[in-house]
Amino acid sequence: MSVNEAQQRVQQLVSFNLAQVNHKLFRHTNRELAKLPTPVLMEQLPILFMLYLFGDECKSQQEIANALDKDKSGILRSIRTLEKNKYVRVVQDADDRRKNSVCLTEAGKAVCELAIDTAQSLDKEITEHLTAEETESLLRILNKINTAISN
Repeated sequence: MSVNEAQQRVQQLVSFNLAQVNHKLFRHTNRELAKLPTPVLMEQLPILFMLYLFGDECKSQQEIANALDKDKSGILRSIRTLEKNKYVRVVQDADDRRKNSVCLTEAGKAVCELAIDTAQSLDKEITEHLTAEETESLLRILNKINTAISN
């Protein structure tokens, strides 16, 4: 197989293309988030958004890890950084000292709202190159892929 044929084969792989887009989008988003007055990293957003969506309800570290399908140690690292930046507050359970609950602070709510605004701007930047139908189709396809690989 020639180099050109191999290159064409790789370029037709959905998984490869999704990984490339994900990598570029992650880097671009982190650059945009770094411009915020209270910067946050893309890898921390799922934790913040999850807590934001639950309002004033705190979640255990294990619940966060389970909901986000991430290992607890990775979640713990992000939570420590978020706590250091005062975006979350970690509260030890009174009954079980091994269990911690994570609560979103007012600063965390504010950074979530800024991050959502930034994400909407990035979405607009991406979708301005697509028609409304293409955008709907893209979202539908991404949801199908997400469902297919979640099982």
